[in-house]
Amino acid sequence: MNDRKERSHHLFTLSARSRQAVRQAAGKLLTHLKVEPDQSLGDLAYTLHVGREPFDHRLALIAESRAELKELCRQAMAAGDVETVREGRQKIVFLFSGQGSQFVGMGQTFYETSAVFRQACEDCFAIVDRLYPLPFREYLFNPAHRAALDEVQISPVAMFIIEYALSQLWMSWGIRPDCVFGHSLGEYVAACIAGGLSLQDALLIVSKRGALIQEGVESAGMIAISASPERVQFYLDQFPTDLSLAIVNSPQQVVLGGRREAIESLDARLTQDGVVHRLLPISTAYHTVLTESILEPFTRFMQETITFFPLRLPLLSNLSGELMQEVTLDADYWCRHLRETVQFGKGVERILQEGNAIFLEIGPHPVLTALIESQAQDEKVLAVPSLSRKEHAWKTIQASIGRLWERGVEIDWHAFDREWQRRRVHGPTYAFDLSSCWVEQNEPVKQVKRELPTSMLPVQPATVQAEAMTQTQTTEERMRAIWREVLGIGEFAADDNFLTLGGESLNMIQVQSRLNRAFRLRLQLSDLYAHAVFGAQVAFVEERMREATESISSGKKVRQIAGEVPLSHIQRWLFDSKMNPEFYFLPIVIEKQNIKAELLLQALQLLHEHHEMLRATYHSEAGQIKQILLPAEKAKVELHRFDLSDMRETSAQEAEYDRVELELAKGIKFGEELMNRAALFDLGAGRHRVLWIVSHLYSDSVSGAILMQDLIETYERLAEGERAIFDESGSSYREWVASCHHLINSEQGEGVARFWEPFLEKIEAGRVEFETADGQRSTNADMSIRLIKVQAADTDRLRTNVPAELGVTIKEVLTGVVARVLSSWLSREQVCFAINGHGRDELGQDRPLDLSRTVGYFINTYPFCLQVVAREPIERTILNARRLLQSLPHGGASFNMLRYLSDDRSVREQMGSYRDPQILFNYQGELRDATDIDTAWRAGRAGHLEQPMEQEAQYKLNLVGAVQGGELTLQVHYCTRQFEQAQIDRLEEIFAEEVQNVLATSQQALK
Repeated sequence: MNDRKERSHHLFTLSARSRQAVRQAAGKLLTHLKVEPDQSLGDLAYTLHVGREPFDHRLALIAESRAELKELCRQAMAAGDVETVREGRQKIVFLFSGQGSQFVGMGQTFYETSAVFRQACEDCFAIVDRLYPLPFREYLFNPAHRAALDEVQISPVAMFIIEYALSQLWMSWGIRPDCVFGHSLGEYVAACIAGGLSLQDALLIVSKRGALIQEGVESAGMIAISASPERVQFYLDQFPTDLSLAIVNSPQQVVLGGRREAIESLDARLTQDGVVHRLLPISTAYHTVLTESILEPFTRFMQETITFFPLRLPLLSNLSGELMQEVTLDADYWCRHLRETVQFGKGVERILQEGNAIFLEIGPHPVLTALIESQAQDEKVLAVPSLSRKEHAWKTIQASIGRLWERGVEIDWHAFDREWQRRRVHGPTYAFDLSSCWVEQNEPVKQVKRELPTSMLPVQPATVQAEAMTQTQTTEERMRAIWREVLGIGEFAADDNFLTLGGESLNMIQVQSRLNRAFRLRLQLSDLYAHAVFGAQVAFVEERMREATESISSGKKVRQIAGEVPLSHIQRWLFDSKMNPEFYFLPIVIEKQNIKAELLLQALQLLHEHHEMLRATYHSEAGQIKQILLPAEKAKVELHRFDLSDMRETSAQEAEYDRVELELAKGIKFGEELMNRAALFDLGAGRHRVLWIVSHLYSDSVSGAILMQDLIETYERLAEGERAIFDESGSSYREWVASCHHLINSEQGEGVARFWEPFLEKIEAGRVEFETADGQRSTNADMSIRLIKVQAADTDRLRTNVPAELGVTIKEVLTGVVARVLSSWLSREQVCFAINGHGRDELGQDRPLDLSRTVGYFINTYPFCLQVVAREPIERTILNARRLLQSLPHGGASFNMLRYLSDDRSVREQMGSYRDPQILFNYQGELRDATDIDTAWRAGRAGHLEQPMEQEAQYKLNLVGAVQGGELTLQVHYCTRQFEQAQIDRLEEIFAEEVQNVLATSQQALK
């Protein structure tokens, strides 16, 4: 609810891969609070909950104000008590308090601020209000009835209602019990939660129990003694008919109860003997001989009124201290429960024997928590309260949630904040230590594709986009949201330039795509680059919107493109390379609850009609590969269905999923059939997974994101009974191939050839050959991986300060760094390597193509050669790299255009004589988690459909850079036949040194 009363306190979660990094994260949060003084604490806390991947070292902070949070951050930076996620599964025990800790106003804060808690209370009030002279909420929350709350016919029902409502609140946040355990009265709530009693019957029993005790049991007393049951037996023997052993809380904590005269005599005797004890403020002796007078009417009432059910959850019995499962606790059981000793200590011991337990006390004040802590010797055992009469309700419960999260318990953070309708805001990034990670050499490492993994691509379905960008927002607000999402940044000024904020060409394509979809325009990349300053771009878009006379029509016919589409230059390169194009796939994996197969199949069929490249088939004619698009009416999509719900073990499910995935991929062959397969997996409990295996021959990473978005949007529209809407204004892959061919054979193409001819001579002179010791070829099975990580703080400076001061992009920075690293590592001044580009750059034609929503394989690989002088400042190397990258015609794509599309045979032969480098550098930009959006769809686990292990490795050294979670990573894929670990160690050392050299050039770093 938008008008929901705000929480008094907020929970802030920090995590990292080391304790020190968690303390650094506290420092980043402190800095962020200073930079963003007006940011909502609720929104910031929510962003940390749902927008950050949790790591094993964790710290939770609970603060009432910005000032308090700042002080907690300072304390954490100095010596924060960082928890580490415990190994093994932790059993969660809902521990329901007994009678005696009630107070007026208990739970009132949650009643006023939580719809879940309030509804649970109202459900109870509807049952019990008719049994009492006042509406029952009056006893709970009105101080005028403070005395009534302590009466024996009122207090048990009040305790039950609060504990029941608290349990519903906990479970609404995804925290569910593995077993339930109640102390005396609390066992009635436990039985209700475990399914043994309905809510109505449980309340009726508790109310009747109180009424019978009020009317039929004489006034009595109870006394707590610090002694063993064996020791107090001496005193019980002196009062055989007046006293009983009522409760055994622990081996050295018992409670005796009985007639008041006997209790008073015992009090004096214990004082005389020096035994530690305490009289309890209770006038009724539960679980003693005095209750025997009401056992018969209590039993009769239950037999005539109550329906008992088998337990659906394990319950620790007060009678035995043992777990009871799938049994029915009948009237006889509850009669014995009222009279016999509460064996609470035995129940605790039963759980402690299993270890790794979490006791969640559900009651108005932590009474049992202290008993658990005193009995438990294992630090793996944790006991936390729900409420405390000594502090604010939201502080207590969030402190406990924080403790659970620190231990590794999963919290449904979306549900936790659902009632406040939080929004994600700019927040502090991750904090990481510079470290290296190893993949053992004896584990085969499959060749890494050069595109972004599907699971890490930005997914922004139109349904979600519509929520984030409502029509009530201004154009500037909507565009600001797009820039922030694409760039992964917070606030920025109207005069900030897209490129100086860390944006690159692939980011601009994402902006182009989102702007065109959000405003139904056909903006070109050249226009956006010409208006790269935010304020100017807003004005430009608003002007284009005024000029637009019509928007995309939902009734527009789907364009029908069929027949032959010539292979693009990059597709031809794939067939020439060492890779196997037939077994080269892009798996798209998404999950959702209760997917309807018929709607999914219909959505897939519509996507095949709209995205013509999905209908591509491949045939060999006279030694030449032909790419033929089937007509839409002949592209019949099949949906394979697999039921894995009977497999209880997740590992077994995933193993079978992997097997099916591989079998489906093996069935995709060149010929008349479609080069993609779709399957729907039933994983049980309504969970479904969609696997769509798409040929990489006609799809790249951006295409994968487009297909995932369109599939989700189309399915959702069909599910709502609406027509699927596609933007037919974009350019086709066939148009792009034709434009490339036209370009490279035009006068402009002649100039391109003149550029590359002398450049190739440098490339060949700087080429490095890596030979194996035994002369055998290197395969994908010979590849291993070293992962190098850079601290988030250093990454921030590399992405912002350095590019701003040098006037370069982060890709240009890293290209210069890689060139320096290779020069030093190889002891060569001239270094040559291949670079991957996204390939969707504009070609400079009169009518630019809109490829922002086009499915196709655009990735281009081009050679790069740079002269590096060891003693020159690294900023000079970076600037030289920038000049060379910007001088490459059409972002380097023109190299393979000449190689494969030139009509001049001599040009093709000359370019074809070039040998691809054995080193590749691929900067993937910022990897954004597809699951990190507020939608019912989630990206599933990426598949294992890499190139076959026996295939010859295309590159002997593959350097893959990316920014993920705020930190820069460099994956070093290397062939173990060519390189020893000591050599890779040295490469890592040089990389770390050069990163620090770059940072030293930053004016901000010098300050």
